[in-house]
Amino acid sequence: MNSVSFDSLLIIGASKFTVQYLEKYFIDDKGIISERNLYYEQLPADFAGKAIAIVCDLNSIRNISTKGIVYAAALSSTAVYDASEGVNFNEETPVIENSEILKKEKLFSEVFSAVPNIILRLPELVIGTAMDNLGIELAQQIYKGTYMHIENADGHCSTIHASHIPEAILLCVNNDVTGTFNLTDGTNTPVKDLAEALSLRIGDKRIFTVSDKRARLIRIPGNILGIKGWSSKMYDFKKRNLTFSSEKLLSAINYRPTPVIDYIKTHNYDENSL
Repeated sequence: MNSVSFDSLLIIGASKFTVQYLEKYFIDDKGIISERNLYYEQLPADFAGKAIAIVCDLNSIRNISTKGIVYAAALSSTAVYDASEGVNFNEETPVIENSEILKKEKLFSEVFSAVPNIILRLPELVIGTAMDNLGIELAQQIYKGTYMHIENADGHCSTIHASHIPEAILLCVNNDVTGTFNLTDGTNTPVKDLAEALSLRIGDKRIFTVSDKRARLIRIPGNILGIKGWSSKMYDFKKRNLTFSSEKLLSAINYRPTPVIDYIKTHNYDENSL
């Protein structure tokens, strides 16, 4: 495999949460590009360099010009799969054919058909500072004291730390890897252990354990009053085993990201940490 040469980065449709990790990795950590070679949404009309494009919102590419782009990566979701229970679903898992996610993936492939491109399907839980997904719901409920373990619940989920996403993208670029892949931290993460790791970072908050009967009962006020830690959604999350395998990608790029639980517990957080 040959490395794709580039001197600029184009970020399309990213939230503040995602942007901070992409900027930090490519500019601060690796020094691959300078700030003046970082672009958002569109490359300038007179652009004469070579850019990789990272598409974080697939709604944002309908009118994109691909001139100057030498490699494109899209961040998609494992929610595209027709899977609600089970472990280690891989890229051969049937997808939801009429889903908006799949339609957007197909559009991405069409728009960037002239250049090497990759689609990375991320799990629902992307962990990191200023996260804006299910992870922030977990953290907020732990902080408020409304998140509780369920006795004998043995749910597992897939996760990835946001700092590992740009690292994986660069490895794909350097190895000219193309196609559609899952990207997780490579583990089947116990929901209970993830909650305990997050609590460690939120003032070592204590998480109480309730019986399954009590957990089922408090779903009613939880749903009515909007207490997310008691909701049916959170109850199901704690009980469900739903994980995705990223072995195909991790083997292709020879990469083993730090498991999220280990990262949360061991990372030396300071004022500049993400």
